[in-house]
Amino acid sequence: QRARDAMNNHDLGALVLYAGANIRYVTSSYQGNWKYNINIRYAVQPNGGDPVLFETAGSDMQCAKIDMPWMKLENIRPAMTWQWAEGAVPHMAGKMADSVVEVLEEHGVKKERIGVDNFDWPSLQAFQERKINIVNGWPAMSAARVIKTRDEIELLKQASSIGDAAMWKIKYEWLKPGVREREIEAKVHEFMLE
Repeated sequence: QRARDAMNNHDLGALVLYAGANIRYVTSSYQGNWKYNINIRYAVQPNGGDPVLFETAGSDMQCAKIDMPWMKLENIRPAMTWQWAEGAVPHMAGKMADSVVEVLEEHGVKKERIGVDNFDWPSLQAFQERKINIVNGWPAMSAARVIKTRDEIELLKQASSIGDAAMWKIKYEWLKPGVREREIEAKVHEFMLE
């Protein structure tokens, strides 16, 4: 609801999201750091509609369908990955843009202002070729994400406490001459997930 309110305040027909934290914010999905901010998955939050998650095809998409019962199955779709497609980058960026345009058309917002949180050049060009009226979506996402419920505040406190405890462990237990940074990082991840 906060994302929809922010879209109304910023006169947006939809938000197109590539940043992992923003995708997680509107869909409540999270599937690990490895694909969090590398533009291989994306989401569309239409104003007045439910979010659509474009998840990496295969087992990730199937896991998303299982792990996210709050989302309609038809709103979890295969992502068109354009990054690292070598000579096919413009073609695949076009397929990605077409998948987004399909959602915009389904919700009747294609001709409205569409906020995007971040772009790379191939996706920017693909949206421009499709005559999408793209604008900066960060102000709307920031406005939505700054408002916190009591539960969110409590979870942030818990997360901070876990982070503080990990820093204490680094300083007083794990950090010694000869210990590699990646070994510390592994211990931090293990500790925080545990």
